[in-house]
Amino acid sequence: MDKKILKNGARVIVGFWLMCAVFGGVIFDGAVFGAGQIFNVQSAQAANTLFADVSNDTRYFMSLSYLKNLGVISGYPDMTFKPNNLITRAEFLKLIMMHAGIKNTRPKTILFDPPPQFSDVNPDAWFAKYISDAAKFGIAKGYSDGTFHPTDNVKLAEALKMVYLAHAINVPTINIRENPFPDLFIGHWALPYAKFSWEKNVVLMDSDSKLHPEKNITRAEAAEILYRVQQVSSKLLAPFDLSSEWELYENSSQNFSVRVPWDWQIIPESTRTVLWQKDAINKQPDYEYISPLSAKIVIRSTALADDELKSNVYFEKIKSFSKQVFPTQETKFEETTIGGQSALYIKVPSKNIYNWYVIIKDAKKALIVYAEAGIGGLAEQFEKIIKLSAGSVKYLASNLTPEQQAQIEALIAKISAAVNVEGKSKEIIKEISDAVIFETDSIGIGTGPVDYYYSKKLNLTIKVERTSKTILATRGGKTAKF
Repeated sequence: MDKKILKNGARVIVGFWLMCAVFGGVIFDGAVFGAGQIFNVQSAQAANTLFADVSNDTRYFMSLSYLKNLGVISGYPDMTFKPNNLITRAEFLKLIMMHAGIKNTRPKTILFDPPPQFSDVNPDAWFAKYISDAAKFGIAKGYSDGTFHPTDNVKLAEALKMVYLAHAINVPTINIRENPFPDLFIGHWALPYAKFSWEKNVVLMDSDSKLHPEKNITRAEAAEILYRVQQVSSKLLAPFDLSSEWELYENSSQNFSVRVPWDWQIIPESTRTVLWQKDAINKQPDYEYISPLSAKIVIRSTALADDELKSNVYFEKIKSFSKQVFPTQETKFEETTIGGQSALYIKVPSKNIYNWYVIIKDAKKALIVYAEAGIGGLAEQFEKIIKLSAGSVKYLASNLTPEQQAQIEALIAKISAAVNVEGKSKEIIKEISDAVIFETDSIGIGTGPVDYYYSKKLNLTIKVERTSKTILATRGGKTAKF
């Protein structure tokens, strides 16, 4: 099970909140639509080469790059994109109609010719042509009073329906009996599009396991939806590969790299690393005990004895051990490969436990990936996310000497012990040697300013309350988002 006991109520959470905003944006007539060896998150502080307010390591960078290269989106004259601004119905239609025209995915059947006229759409308005074309092809329609409400914000459910119609994707709309979302009832007009989108990874459940079909989406989210639908369409409706957008995390000290799901914390410890999706709804305090809407992945490497280098011998030992741990539980075993290496996959369905044991050829080591998800509304979604992340694990040969590795482990342990201990920060910062302040919160937490130190050697941010000289917390990477 690979669990640790908490000591003294204080432990370093070296997490890395990968950047938040879900998706990407577009220009409509001038208005935007829109070296540490130990812990290294690839492109952790990447430059902004796409837009001034869109860094290269954000979750919607790929979708925006795709649409910008296609000529569908642009930005403000100041080179910003404003990805978190909401998008209107007119702006969203311009986005999908431009994309459909450029990619030649627009439906060929004209449903209304001439198209309907709307009392609140001036024929001279910049968006009139896009609304007219969308109405002509049956992609969008107005309201019963003859209006279209072009400046209203577009909602998630209606955005999904319109983009599938624009791409001529046949979404099953009858005999829908399974519903993954607690906030949509069987028979709701949006359920077919929402269910199809979830199955194809176009959208995921929120942290509360709901869809929230009535929420207004941002320009960034709209661009991401369009990009994912295009990917699904081009690959014969195969689900979108979520891991293709995730950050690559490397830990040469523990001999692995892995793709980390967005918004999961990365918590390196001395002998293992924990990836954690916190259950904020139920106020989960830490990752040791799984909460209904939480999940975690624990990765560590271990040396193998000579006889264990034979996969059949090692795997039989693991199977025997698993049967002892879960004597009354159904346990499924499957021999597979991960990154070209022999692996044993173990699943305990009743407990939402997933394990992988990966033998590394010529290294006399194995990577052990232990994962667990809460038995709640996100369980099925967590399972596919966990499988994608675990499937991305790769072995890294360490470039550290045993002495260097021991020094790093000792320093991390010392930092861990100093968290929330008043007056300890000065001693710790001095020992790290390369830690420098890169940001200060002058208001702080009520007792004074808070400084954020970054150590390139450890790829670690340390949050310090200046007056009391107390380390409040740490996070992997260079970030002030705690």
